[in-house]
Amino acid sequence: MKTLIAVTTAVALIFLQACSSAPKLSEAEAMYTYPKVAELQQALLQTNDKNLSLLAPINYQQAKDSLSKAETMAKEDNEEASEVALNGQKYLNNSLAHAQSAGNIFAEVMEARKQAIERGSLNSTSAKLQEVDNAFTEVTKKYEKGDQASAKVRRPEMIQRYKDLEMTAVKKLTVDQANAALKQAKQAGAEKYASKTYASAEQELNLAISILESDLNNQDKAMMHAKKSIWQSQRSMHIIDTVKEFNENNFSSEDIVLWYQQQLVKAVGPTGKEVPLNQPNHELVTSVAVSIQSMNKEQQNLKLALTDSDKRFNDGARMRHEREKAVEDSQELFSDDEATVYLQHENVLIRAHGFSFQSGGSEIDAQNFALLNKINKTIEKFPESTIVVSGHSDSTGNEKANMSLSKERAEKVALFLSEVGGISTSRLSYEGYGKNKPVESNGTSEGRASNRRVEILIKNKA
Repeated sequence: MKTLIAVTTAVALIFLQACSSAPKLSEAEAMYTYPKVAELQQALLQTNDKNLSLLAPINYQQAKDSLSKAETMAKEDNEEASEVALNGQKYLNNSLAHAQSAGNIFAEVMEARKQAIERGSLNSTSAKLQEVDNAFTEVTKKYEKGDQASAKVRRPEMIQRYKDLEMTAVKKLTVDQANAALKQAKQAGAEKYASKTYASAEQELNLAISILESDLNNQDKAMMHAKKSIWQSQRSMHIIDTVKEFNENNFSSEDIVLWYQQQLVKAVGPTGKEVPLNQPNHELVTSVAVSIQSMNKEQQNLKLALTDSDKRFNDGARMRHEREKAVEDSQELFSDDEATVYLQHENVLIRAHGFSFQSGGSEIDAQNFALLNKINKTIEKFPESTIVVSGHSDSTGNEKANMSLSKERAEKVALFLSEVGGISTSRLSYEGYGKNKPVESNGTSEGRASNRRVEILIKNKA
């Protein structure tokens, strides 16, 4: 029984200790309760791009340590968390001040570091960079402690170390592929079977290295020579294959020439030209060059023709889009009972059924002026067009009279567009069709109303 009581007591004590050590507040509650801790947390987050860990490492680390301690205390609802956070803010302020001063003193070092990362394509977390950063941090710690003289003495050393890093990275980026290609060619026997080409590859690689060592800013030129080295290495590999084929098949000098001529025939084959193998070599080569030039010219002419065709197509598509937009904008000018605007290929048709002529008359009533002005605004969107105004009637009444009246009404509209709208008469014409071109059935009153209309056809250039 005593043993059971002892065990129960021990478990209870452990439980109470666990409860007492568990955080009392969540992180959100802690930050709300202790705003100074939240302020320090935010302030440290905003210093990520200020290089404080490099330029003022001592105070910066103390600020981070203070934040960690203050966060823990805040979660435990310890009122001293605010005081710790205030001390952390002091450390951070000191760090910012030291970093600004050190940034001026070590500006060249920081620039060399930046170049090592950017131009050398180094990862900012790479081991080699971290090694030099650690050395630089020891220098800035001395500066932060007030030992400025000994810190300044080491500036040239740090600049050189970052430049060495950059050199290593650039060489790796530029030269490694060329080295690998050269090594592969050597292993394949390029020194024996393609010695001249292999030597050229070596020379280009050495030039690339020399350029980098003399001027890191000339990376483009170094890269060009490195690419040439790769190209020559690859060329030597194919030369090896060909030479070995000759050797394995015991090619005589004549066999080699015949093989070479056969390759020329294959190359010229797509042109359909015959290769003059009965001519001297220089004439043979000239003939092949002429055949290839002729084919290139034909291709260029075809390309120009296609380009011109594409341009015409694109111009046509652009014009079509512009006309569609103009028609859309024009339709918005008219109400449903005034007119409808249509795009017909390159032309635009305004079907106006909102005119109010007196019965049997053709004079334009003043209440139609607003509609005519809208028609005129639509025409203005197509300045290169010609305009055909046509009058239409329904099937009721005398056919001859309807034909005459529809023409008179078309004429009056055209006259208005010229005299009031300012459209040149050279662009205008008019016609009357009577009942001959209905748009709906004349069997209903609605259909007859639709057929009594004036149409304005805006004819654009194709």
